[in-house]
Amino acid sequence: MAPVEGRSPRQEHRGPSRRFVVVLLAIGFLALCGRTVYVIAVTRHEPVPGLTSSSGARRSFDEIYYVNGANAIVDGDGFFFSELPGNSESLRSEQAEHPPFTNLAFAAAAWVGDRSELAMRLEVAFVGALVVLLLGLLARELVDETTGLVAAGLGALYPFLWVSDGLLLSETFAVFWTTAAMYGTYRMLERPTWPMAALTGAAVGLAMLTRAELMLLVLLLFLPAALALRSRGERRWLWVPLVAAVVAVALAVPWVGYNLSRFERPVTLSYAFGGVLAGSNCDDTYAGSRLGYWNGYCARVETTGDASIAAAEKQERGLRYMRGHLDRLPIVVAARVGRTWGLYAPFQMARFAEAEGRPLWASLWGWVMSLALIPLGIVGAIGLRRLGAPLWPLVAPLVVVLLTGAAFGGLVRHRAVGEPSLVVLGAVAVVVLTRHALPHSSRV
Repeated sequence: MAPVEGRSPRQEHRGPSRRFVVVLLAIGFLALCGRTVYVIAVTRHEPVPGLTSSSGARRSFDEIYYVNGANAIVDGDGFFFSELPGNSESLRSEQAEHPPFTNLAFAAAAWVGDRSELAMRLEVAFVGALVVLLLGLLARELVDETTGLVAAGLGALYPFLWVSDGLLLSETFAVFWTTAAMYGTYRMLERPTWPMAALTGAAVGLAMLTRAELMLLVLLLFLPAALALRSRGERRWLWVPLVAAVVAVALAVPWVGYNLSRFERPVTLSYAFGGVLAGSNCDDTYAGSRLGYWNGYCARVETTGDASIAAAEKQERGLRYMRGHLDRLPIVVAARVGRTWGLYAPFQMARFAEAEGRPLWASLWGWVMSLALIPLGIVGAIGLRRLGAPLWPLVAPLVVVLLTGAAFGGLVRHRAVGEPSLVVLGAVAVVVLTRHALPHSSRV
């Protein structure tokens, strides 16, 4: 295999060419157009589940949570609302099922768009198009402009990216901040300055405030960054990554402090841990057709306390079930990881995803494309290693996905933050293989 032609991340950074900027913006514009059509033609027609039955629904309760939360913020009620359809006043309570960023982002769209869900969906579509641009910049940073444009093109077309870009969920925002964090980490390695450290830390902090499991990026990105800078003899090898970590944590402190002041039990970023633990550790998910999946009915508890009390009871239930069925745990974990990555029951997962608003055809298309991207990603990783580029910033989100899937059940949408890494590695592989097939060509 011929090595990837291009610059090393250690080389002096040069500004993008006019051709790169124009083509990248064109790809981003086409990505936005495609995502807008997807919203208008498909996702804005999602049926809403009722309180008594979700039959025929194409909207998850997470979407209802985010919409009700956004409207509550616009009304001046903060995070006091009901996570159930209708947002009944009698059912409203303090909420921290998820970190706050998605609610706040949707609140901005709700305020501008007079509570229009279409405005919220178009906001997500716009952020999804920004992800495409970031993918191009990230791949250019790693290799060259050709690879950047290939990555942007793959990102524009890849269903497991755009399928979330018309839904009222956190995945697109999480993907954006995770991709920004990877890009910032590579830039920080190239130029270990305080401003770059602060910007990278901010991206990680906002990722944490979008999905709680992304707090792992503080460790997975900044500890290896310190070691890498130290191995190069950088004088500020410790302080630059430390500044990034401090900024990331500092952004989360107000939300954590707010939660600690309003619940009976301590709550940090979210109290969802208990629910996902109970829902993924019960009879229904340890055997049978739902092996390795998640069941919300297993997470139901009766309590007179607030949501933090219920979350603690759910957590204890899940841990108790896990301790009592340790012999089944290896099989269950394998099934969870297999479901997450489309290696176990992919057609069933595509059908399950319909209840979250993901069209069956899009899920199947995404599954087929991901089966190609995974082996291409291995080729791309080899190409990057031969170029001398560090792999661990791209691997970090994949580790988060692996740990989340193994611990809490296989949900395809929870792998979203790992998709940018697959796209970038796949783009590297496409360029590597093309240049190997056309050895006399220096450009693709």
